[in-house]
Amino acid sequence: MRKRFTPNGLYIENPSEIRFVYKILVLSLLAIIALTLFLYIIAISDNRFSPFKNLTPEMTENIIYLSYIFLYIFGIICFLIWTYKTAKNKFYLAHSNVSTLSYIGPKMSVVYYFIPLFCLFKPYRALVQVWESANLSKNSKSRISPKLILVAWISHLCLMFYDNYLGSSDLSNTGLCIYLSAYVSINLLIVYIIMNLSKDQIRAIAQKKNIDL
Repeated sequence: MRKRFTPNGLYIENPSEIRFVYKILVLSLLAIIALTLFLYIIAISDNRFSPFKNLTPEMTENIIYLSYIFLYIFGIICFLIWTYKTAKNKFYLAHSNVSTLSYIGPKMSVVYYFIPLFCLFKPYRALVQVWESANLSKNSKSRISPKLILVAWISHLCLMFYDNYLGSSDLSNTGLCIYLSAYVSINLLIVYIIMNLSKDQIRAIAQKKNIDL
């Protein structure tokens, strides 16, 4: 059963589906990080490094690059599905506790990622609303906070700006190591936030279902 209607007429996404999607998403992001590091290692070695027998470094780089593209597209799809599902549930969790008039709907939570200018701040606000709706209880013990989400969001935007407009191809080995350290740290922070947002919401749904029923 994909959705369950509650006595107040609101529906929620199955928590088991949320758990499945976020785990697949996390694995995809970790794989993307690993492949990115792999590509840079090959670039630093001037295409002399090939971990696969009977394959030239150029063939190895092409295989890894194609795998990266596939995982990147797959990761984006998983993230948008995760965004949509968690955005649905925040209305159920916040109902009767806070006003949801200012809440960004599930469809717009996804669409805002593709709208210029709005994509710089609306998705962040949608993520914070997911956190707020899952941590209304005074007894909630979330491992993340809106400030941490803000740090991750600004860091992500800075990294995207650097990749798109400055690039890392002309960096020295030292500069490249600094860039890769920042890249890995920022993306691991994003993974950490996704995991804990999902866990917070699943826990909040379980607690609220006991109250509703």
